[in-house]
Amino acid sequence: MRLKCLPFTLLMILPVLQAAGQDYASSSVLNKGRWVRIAVTEPGVYRLDWSQIKDMGFSDPASLVLYGNNAGQLSFYNDGSAPDDLRKIAYKTEKGSDGIFNEGDYLLFYGEGTHRWDYNSVARSYEFRRHHYSDTAYYFATSLSGGAAVIETESVPALPFNRTSSSYDVTYRHENEIVNLIRSGREWYQQVIPGNDNNITPRFSNLVPSEKIRYRLRVLARSETGSSFTLKQGTTVLKTVTVAPVNISDINGVYANISVATDSVLPSSSAPPFSIVFNNNGNLSATGFIDYIEYIARAQLIYTDRQLIISDSRSVASSAVTRFSITGPVPLQVWDVTDPFAPRTLETGFSGGTTTFTASTDSLRKFIAFSSQNLLRPVIRKDPVPNQDLHSLTPSDMIIVSHPLFLEHAGTIADLHLTDDGTSSLIVTPDQIYNEFSGGIPDAAAIRNFIRMMYLRGLANNSPPGYLLLFGDGSYENKTPPPRNTSFIPTWQSVNSHIGVLSFTSDDFYGLLDDGEGE
Repeated sequence: MRLKCLPFTLLMILPVLQAAGQDYASSSVLNKGRWVRIAVTEPGVYRLDWSQIKDMGFSDPASLVLYGNNAGQLSFYNDGSAPDDLRKIAYKTEKGSDGIFNEGDYLLFYGEGTHRWDYNSVARSYEFRRHHYSDTAYYFATSLSGGAAVIETESVPALPFNRTSSSYDVTYRHENEIVNLIRSGREWYQQVIPGNDNNITPRFSNLVPSEKIRYRLRVLARSETGSSFTLKQGTTVLKTVTVAPVNISDINGVYANISVATDSVLPSSSAPPFSIVFNNNGNLSATGFIDYIEYIARAQLIYTDRQLIISDSRSVASSAVTRFSITGPVPLQVWDVTDPFAPRTLETGFSGGTTTFTASTDSLRKFIAFSSQNLLRPVIRKDPVPNQDLHSLTPSDMIIVSHPLFLEHAGTIADLHLTDDGTSSLIVTPDQIYNEFSGGIPDAAAIRNFIRMMYLRGLANNSPPGYLLLFGDGSYENKTPPPRNTSFIPTWQSVNSHIGVLSFTSDDFYGLLDDGEGE
């Protein structure tokens, strides 16, 4: 069953605000040329073959240009962090011995998924940022002779290294978004069977045995009596977390109670297994749910069979220059991907089974080490992206955001308003907005950001849009598209998904356009 969160059409009156100016591109790069989307789901270095580029419809693969603007989940606030249009993505070509990019050759680019681990320098810890609208990120390919951004080599630090590193920070989050308890809000959970061990296998290897693993878990239970969860490392009990009972008869109150616990433990091995079990304490009607369990640890820099994404918070210091050492059987390429739009290659050395590189670490840097044997492959969406240019639009009285299925009807409504009272309208689709305001990734905040652009431009000319029409149904289930769900227009959902009276959706979000406004 799915809860419909928006009526088929929803008309909002946009308030007149005194918003500050913001710079926007005057036109979109998507306004001309052939464009094809490339999909990725995880961070890493991706390989795109010459032959694949030809199959995408580009006659000259050597002229390929990559674009994107994947910022992860966009901020729900107007805080100045919103991406604008598409930006070039630098890549590296592997041309072979003839020095010409042709059959058998390939290019490499760094891509990221939609989810992020952000480093909080104040708390000195990593924080997970989930994308609530998509698990797939997109990049865009076009052709323009001489227009590609090329990965450059980073200069060797002028000063010699003054610290060394042979370990790095590793993170893992166990989170299966399977069920939304009250069909409202943006939180999803994994239901677990009482008494069963639920195995958790972090992609950890080569953990430093003397460094504690920090863990945090968030669990829920719906039971008239107290219940608990037990977290184990191997067969050793780490922590038992109790969950308070709920009043089952209160249909609008607390559906399930939440418990959160944090602690740390030394690893039992270089790649320890974990498990968690729900204890119903004899109440057969009790149900338990896992929100997430996350781990932050230290691992040795050892290359085996997959790419290493390297961030070492302990290397950061004023005027620090760090020499990193990676143990492995083959020499590795290392890129600095701190700026994912413009990665840089680092000079490396290889001796005695160790790849070394040196970099300034006065701020937290992000590197990726890889070999040509473990490159990732993107998924190519061969249907071309139609040309569009929302950035060149001028404000109208009404903005209509319509799912493509309803464009004809949206046009009819626009014509009626124009004939009846002279109200002018512009009609756009969610996908068009995503392409220019969130790197092609579905996101309700991208729609708000587009509306904000049109509003600010209108304010500058004393003619801001007055109305917003969202033409299409919505759902709490934002990641499931039609026809399996009625999510024609994405919905903003409250964080709360376990208390009926505190969980809601609101279309007001799309009209919160002033600086600092949002959820």
